[in-house]
Amino acid sequence: MKKPNKTNLLAQPLIALNTMNVKASKEVDFQNLYTNNLEKLDVIEDILVTKSEGAKAEVELLREVSEVLSSMRLRIDFEKLYSIEMSGKYSRIQEIEDELIRNGIDVSKDYPIIISELAQKGIVIKYLAKEELEFYKGNVVADLIIERLKLKSEIQQFEALKESQVDGYIKPNFHLWGSLSGRVITYNPSIQNLPKYYKKYILPLSDNESVYELDIKASEIIALGYLTNQEEILSIITRGEDIYTYIFSKIFNKNPEDITESTRDLVKKMTNGINLGLGIERLKDMLNNSGILKRSINELEAEKIRNKYYELFPKVKEHFLNIRKANKLMTDLKLEIDVEPSYKNQSFNQQNVIATLMKCILTSMTDYKHKIVNFVHDSIWFSGSSDELKIIKDIMEESCKQLIPTELLQENIELIRVKNLGGE
Repeated sequence: MKKPNKTNLLAQPLIALNTMNVKASKEVDFQNLYTNNLEKLDVIEDILVTKSEGAKAEVELLREVSEVLSSMRLRIDFEKLYSIEMSGKYSRIQEIEDELIRNGIDVSKDYPIIISELAQKGIVIKYLAKEELEFYKGNVVADLIIERLKLKSEIQQFEALKESQVDGYIKPNFHLWGSLSGRVITYNPSIQNLPKYYKKYILPLSDNESVYELDIKASEIIALGYLTNQEEILSIITRGEDIYTYIFSKIFNKNPEDITESTRDLVKKMTNGINLGLGIERLKDMLNNSGILKRSINELEAEKIRNKYYELFPKVKEHFLNIRKANKLMTDLKLEIDVEPSYKNQSFNQQNVIATLMKCILTSMTDYKHKIVNFVHDSIWFSGSSDELKIIKDIMEESCKQLIPTELLQENIELIRVKNLGGE
């Protein structure tokens, strides 16, 4: 089994590709580069390779990834899932709709009409997205609509997954470049955003196996440390300390031992929000709606919290400011992509580093491609024995170590978290 060489930047298949001289092509739109069909990839390659060496590098990597993912399949115990988790949700939908009708909402109408009627009742909702509704929690109608949206989404997902089975297996399609940053995304059906409770019902692919979830700890924080050479981030990670506990203790002047699981989750959400370019008002609302703060904060206090985060990691702030102003973004394989300058782009590089890293890991798993159950942004679900688990974990560990300078690496560092999702 070929493993990545930890002396190189990323996994072994990309050594030559990383050294290519790159020329940008305005004709390359990687947001539309999605397929797991090699015939279509051939057509795309004919167009792209002549335009940009960076495009050639990306397409060659996608070809290898497509071959590995073509064997991915998933098994779900739908009978147990339905009887334990889903059966009551169908009847609950009817209860919610009856309650909405009693509140004067005609649920047979389209959502834009319902939203308009809510506005007449003083509930102004700009969009239909769930995150917009969250601001109206506590209002009986908004609460019911939030719950209805959530239940309908879960029921539709359950039905779509069950319907998509072939001989008891689910085989999704793939957008090989499913976002601007190059993430691989499943579709028809989507299995990358399964509700957490689905993990209890994932079945091994064979007898005497277990399903394991292997994910990179604080992946985008590590990527930020790698991109900015922010030594504080990399040192915390390599010492085996929890980065979110560190951020909590420094920003809120608390003892690290005081952090609870819910507080850590909030700090993680806050950190990811800041790194994604979350505005002050949204940051304030996130913290106030968490139910964890002892009192509500205003926008000035929210801005102070964000500034404290940047004081901890000044190179990260400088990196984000440069990205916000950029009209070109560069992938890890040196492909330039034309963009409109925006705060929305500030997470591009760390997401692309992780996307490229995970693709490299997949290409190193060719001998075990038939064991892959699911593939998410920074994690792989794998069906196999404990011995096979060790091999896959070692592959991922060695790849991730390439993001950390050799002088900071600790001998027993663990960058991969493993969860046993169960077996038959």
